[in-house]
Amino acid sequence: MNDNSQQADTVRIIHSPNQNPQQFENQIITSHYKWWNFIPINLYEQFHRFANIFFLAVAILQSIPQISQLDPTTGYISLGFMLSITLMKNGYEDYRRHKVDHQINSQIAKTINRDGTISCKECQNLSVGDLVYIENDCTFPADLVMLYSHSKDGRSRIETAALDGETNLKFKTSVGKDLHKREFDIHASLPNPNLTDFRGKIVADKDVYSLDISNFVPRNCVLRKTEFAVGVIVYTGKETKTSLNAPKPHFKYSELDSFLDKMVIRISIVLIFLCVGMTIGNYFWTQNHLNAGYLQIEKMSNINYFFQVFSWVIVLSNVIPLSVFSSLDIVRFFLSQTINADKAMMDGTSSSQCRNSDLVATIGRVTHMFSDKTGTLTKNLMTFKSIAFHSALFGTERPKFKRTSTKNLGLYMKQPTHSERLVSASDECMRWMREHKDDKDVKDFLLTVVLCNSASTLSNTSFYNIQDIREEFPDFKFTLDIPPAEIVAKFPYLISYQSPSPDEIALLHFARECGYIYYNCTQKSVYVIIEGKLEKFKRPIVFDFNSKRKRMSVVYKDENENYIMLVKGADATVLPRSEIDADFEKSLDEITDAGLRTLVFARKILQEEDMEIFSKYNKAKESIDDRDRLMEELSDEVEIELEVFAFSGVDDELQDEVALTLQRLRQANIKVWMLTGDKLDTALSIAQTSGLAHKTHKIVPINKSDIDDDFKTIQILNPEKTLLAVEGTTLRYLLSAEHEKIKNFFELAEKCNSVVCARCEPSQKGDVVRNFMLINPTKCALAIGDGSNDVDMLRAANVGIGVEGKEGSEAVMSSDFSIPSFRHIARLLIVHGRWCVNRCSLLVLLTFYKNTMNALLQIYFGFFNGFSATSCLDGGFLSMFNTILTIPQLFFICIFEEDVAARYVLAVPQVYRDLQLDGGLSNGVVIMWYIFAFFHTVLIFFYSYFESNSVLLGNNSSTFDLTTFTQITGWTILFVFTFELLVRFKTITIVHIVLYTLCIIVYCLIEFIYSFIDPSLIGVLNVIFNIPRIWFSIPFVVGTIVIIDMIIIYLRPIFLPSISDSVAELQYASQMVS
Repeated sequence: MNDNSQQADTVRIIHSPNQNPQQFENQIITSHYKWWNFIPINLYEQFHRFANIFFLAVAILQSIPQISQLDPTTGYISLGFMLSITLMKNGYEDYRRHKVDHQINSQIAKTINRDGTISCKECQNLSVGDLVYIENDCTFPADLVMLYSHSKDGRSRIETAALDGETNLKFKTSVGKDLHKREFDIHASLPNPNLTDFRGKIVADKDVYSLDISNFVPRNCVLRKTEFAVGVIVYTGKETKTSLNAPKPHFKYSELDSFLDKMVIRISIVLIFLCVGMTIGNYFWTQNHLNAGYLQIEKMSNINYFFQVFSWVIVLSNVIPLSVFSSLDIVRFFLSQTINADKAMMDGTSSSQCRNSDLVATIGRVTHMFSDKTGTLTKNLMTFKSIAFHSALFGTERPKFKRTSTKNLGLYMKQPTHSERLVSASDECMRWMREHKDDKDVKDFLLTVVLCNSASTLSNTSFYNIQDIREEFPDFKFTLDIPPAEIVAKFPYLISYQSPSPDEIALLHFARECGYIYYNCTQKSVYVIIEGKLEKFKRPIVFDFNSKRKRMSVVYKDENENYIMLVKGADATVLPRSEIDADFEKSLDEITDAGLRTLVFARKILQEEDMEIFSKYNKAKESIDDRDRLMEELSDEVEIELEVFAFSGVDDELQDEVALTLQRLRQANIKVWMLTGDKLDTALSIAQTSGLAHKTHKIVPINKSDIDDDFKTIQILNPEKTLLAVEGTTLRYLLSAEHEKIKNFFELAEKCNSVVCARCEPSQKGDVVRNFMLINPTKCALAIGDGSNDVDMLRAANVGIGVEGKEGSEAVMSSDFSIPSFRHIARLLIVHGRWCVNRCSLLVLLTFYKNTMNALLQIYFGFFNGFSATSCLDGGFLSMFNTILTIPQLFFICIFEEDVAARYVLAVPQVYRDLQLDGGLSNGVVIMWYIFAFFHTVLIFFYSYFESNSVLLGNNSSTFDLTTFTQITGWTILFVFTFELLVRFKTITIVHIVLYTLCIIVYCLIEFIYSFIDPSLIGVLNVIFNIPRIWFSIPFVVGTIVIIDMIIIYLRPIFLPSISDSVAELQYASQMVS
């Protein structure tokens, strides 16, 4: 750390001011490499590919004279060229990460000196012990302990959305007003990833101040509604809570890379057996022809046969295409650019970005998606929409969206500079509320809203124009403290609300529109502005909301000196304790059917026999060990025989097209999990309103007893109509259980419709993804989120998607892909993902196909040359065949191939399933292409060979020599491969035809030039172009192969149809009609 920081077993002592600050101590790094380790680490990662090891071995063999007569440098040059392509691609992508890191690290932070002056530092150069000056709406650059807050109550308002997804503000207590002017030592607990764990003390001379989590603010939090604050840094850089919850980025290997590695290993084993077999054949052929004097064969030693094996390895090494990896890297890079350039995946100026092009094919094989909720699925913005009393019901219809009128109950409302009214109730509803403001049910509803809540009030400086307020109050100034009540009475939106429950905020906004302004609260009193007057309500009893009770209740004394209990909560917990008319209960069903989050409002007049509740309540509050249990028992005792008088409906605003996007993902056979730091009730409500789970599905909460019982009770349910719900404490217990129990949970989750995990810490999100991938290695996991609390799971998953949002940029920086909003995930996966996996699989198959044809021709030729490892293809042709003759056209067609257009893919997302499990590289498909290669080469070789021996050259009755034969064979392979591209790919344009023609013309020119340079090629072109029979042979072989393939292509959809075939036919028919 630094010289002033000492470590004990559990405590670190930090001196402030820091006498020995370290440069770059607070640096944030999301890049994979540094300039000095880039080449060695990248080469190390590349040599994880078995193919690169294989070709390194081939290059070494090629440099041994006893094995190969080829130039020993060519093997190293080829391997180095292919490695350098991947090196440059990875270097470019990491350079972009470095640029983003630099933007974050070079941001300026303000520090305070002991003399009160303010200095500026780059964030990366901040050190422990530094005093940081944080202004309103600024982000905390490191983990701090709050020393001073410029507010009336001395507390700072902190937004933690980037950590836990919650946008309600948290209050942090400052240690002391003058500490930032003194020298002191901080005794802090050692860095750990637990966001709720911090202990320590500050020692300043003889003064000692204890520290706990209420004084601690993690990095990436934002200061809100506080003019400024001063904090001392306790953890920096890698030791901050955020960094400890986000492990170091690691290199991700795609399924395609794993497939290629396995293919290379399998082919290598087959290759060794072939080479040994061909050498054995050479041994027996040599023994049988030793006495054939015209061959002049000498008996070879055993060591020569050993070398012969490796000679065959070099001849047949083309069966493993070295170019497939570099070709794949280049194609994937260009495919990533097509994603970046897709205008359909833009929101305004924000575009989608691919940050790891190695994974462009992986997004076409996703089977499971782990999604954050806040900021990803939802806007975390709820609006009040529906209300039901015995005599009226509003908001269950589905009209066009209408904002409530600003003409309220006599309130002076200026048109805001931007609207934050979270009310979408109709004008009819607002008019009815005004007309019935003296109705008992209406009054009790509004009182329940303002008295029965856990919200806090803050100053709102952005709603009104200050000149409008000064017309009424000339001396008014905007501050971050709550304005006086008489000003708020005239300008109600000068205060804003913060609450752990977005429902409460929407209800308070509705109450404000109806003339009940929740102004402030203390421990036992609530201040409400009603009809312009500030009134004080005492609430001696408060039973708080929790996820088990799912309700909140308060007791207050009305104007008739009666004690009234007001209750607000979920229908599942309030209705069983209430008396309700069956007809009225139907109103609740209507609100629910409208897709709204419902709350039930009830009341109870406390009778004389209920008065002992006050003494019991005080006794329970005084208890330390049994407080929770006593409070729960007391609330259960008194919250009975309630009278239900109202229902409300709140609309939780989802991100645009969330329901449609989730529907498309389901149709594409992608199962979605929700992992959120929010409370379980909110998460379940979003799951239903977003369409993640149907309302008829049974919600089954998992608890510790279910885990201990191996989920036997749950397994008897209908899993397909079940949503599993797990809270953070239960999830922690599950993930620490034995492997078999974790496996049972994921097997059960796989059968269920969806899973919701609530109250997840950042590390738990990552642990869920890691355990899922460990237990389901054949599945492809995608994680998507928008906050720094999602970084761990983004890095843990096969693919990490960052959503650009309001919770900082760390999720985007740590992701493999970034998108402007959640709705773009459907196009990214179903359109681009499917296109990319189809293009990459075709590239791999055709590359193996063309190289296998070369190797098979060598094997066939071995049977006619005594298995002597003599090549039947010209060396120059082999080098050009894998570069300028086939790679350009293969690149071009793979980058632009679209077997099904985007709008048809989105209309029928089921086409995604065709390539989802095997990526178009199933065993059957691979074997089929090897069969094609076998039959094509049989036709090419044997027709060319026997045709060559039947054609006489000149008057001396000689037939074609080896050089002529290699040229005929090479030309035939080139034409076969070119026409194979034409019939196999569906995107064929004039550009493709021109490119194919150019490749053949280039080969002709090169052959023409070589016919004057290479002695072995002199006169060959003259022979080839002057014998008509050759011009018949090549088209005959090529035509036969193409006709057979076209018949197979035509018959396959008939006997082995796929969804994409059907959609492609629909697209073709539509184009023909139009």
